[in-house]
Amino acid sequence: MGTGSFGNALSIIFDYKYIKQNINHYKMNKINEILSHFDGSAFSIIHKIYEVIKESEEKVGLLQHACKSFGIVKSDNTKEFHSPYEELIPEMQRRFDGLMSMFVNSLENSYVSEADFYNTAVFFIFGSNSIYQSDEEKIFALYDFIMNPAVPYYYIAKEGLYSMSNDEFRVIINKSIVELHNVRCVKKRKFEQRTQRAAAFLELLGIHRDLYDVDSYNNKIAIMCEIFWQENPKS
Repeated sequence: MGTGSFGNALSIIFDYKYIKQNINHYKMNKINEILSHFDGSAFSIIHKIYEVIKESEEKVGLLQHACKSFGIVKSDNTKEFHSPYEELIPEMQRRFDGLMSMFVNSLENSYVSEADFYNTAVFFIFGSNSIYQSDEEKIFALYDFIMNPAVPYYYIAKEGLYSMSNDEFRVIINKSIVELHNVRCVKKRKFEQRTQRAAAFLELLGIHRDLYDVDSYNNKIAIMCEIFWQENPKS
């Protein structure tokens, strides 16, 4: 192959990649437009998102984008849409009875990477051999996936998790009697706001307010509130 032919081949490859990137960017903007303007139930909004992803070759990136944007992007409610399949949700829930939760849990328990998580989800939902075959089934699957508490996925490296033996843990507990008593006191005490309880816990962990700027400290308070709220939703 001459240098001219080689240069032309490279140009075609680069042009193709550029076109694909532009198409993918356009599709992401379509998802943003849906989230920014449509008024409807979560199922109806996800139905519209499904229509965008279904027609794209780059489904993985679009699915990831949709999962990370859903519930974050605020809508001005200037457009309305009601999915004709919404009335089928109870029937779909009976037919697929926790299947998506089991699928997501299996990926979480396998500590897969973020890329593998969304790649596998695309095959599971959109694949030709998927258990979800019709459009209404795939829309329900996408809805069930996006609404799962583990989505958007947060990657945790298994090798980075800290663990200790029961004997080691008991030794630490015995050495931390005072600190643990203080923790129990904070847990039992009544506070006017969850942020006050969170601040008390941060103090016990040695995270003092005067050591951080306001935004950084408030972020830690919000995280601690979320942790405690998930453990004690009535507190």
